[in-house]
Amino acid sequence: MVKWQLKRHRGGRRKIEKSEEKHDKLLEDLKEYERKQEERDELEKKVEKDSEKAEKLEERLEELKKKISELEGEIEDFDKVKERKKNLEKAIEDGQEGLKKVEKEISSESKNRENLEVRIEELDEKIEEKKKAKEQRNRIVSHQDWLDEYLSNLMDTMEKHYMTHLQKRFNQLFAEWFQKLVDEEGLVVRVNDRFAPVIEQGGYE
Repeated sequence: MVKWQLKRHRGGRRKIEKSEEKHDKLLEDLKEYERKQEERDELEKKVEKDSEKAEKLEERLEELKKKISELEGEIEDFDKVKERKKNLEKAIEDGQEGLKKVEKEISSESKNRENLEVRIEELDEKIEEKKKAKEQRNRIVSHQDWLDEYLSNLMDTMEKHYMTHLQKRFNQLFAEWFQKLVDEEGLVVRVNDRFAPVIEQGGYE
């Protein structure tokens, strides 16, 4: 019975150690979660900045187109206007290429942000699981402490009862056999609570 209780006690300790490992893993997951949150914030800022950049490019393109339209309406210094128009068209082409690049970056960063949000959701779920595991660990520790105290008191009580019963039985057998072996009136023998023999005669040990 005692071995079985001790085995259960060791099993409880192993569960506590395993719960502590899970608790450490929870702290690591929390740090990872915070890092991912920061990455997502940085991505959102970059997407916003790139969006503003794209809007400015579009505004610039509109201004250039308007300028070309104005230049085309002029007939003086046609060669100069033509060259300037060519330069403006090249600027528009470059601006369109830049706009496509920015839009591509925005699309890529938006995808990264979506992936990051999925990862954050997964971390949220894992953190919630770890929190539940931590709560369960605390309950186990509480139950284990109570069980340790209860078992200790129970074993002390059982040991006292058993030793008392054993002493009474041994005392009875010892007295019976002593009377059979030593036939002397007025001589009384017994064993004390330490199982040491005590001989009394006339009320004296």
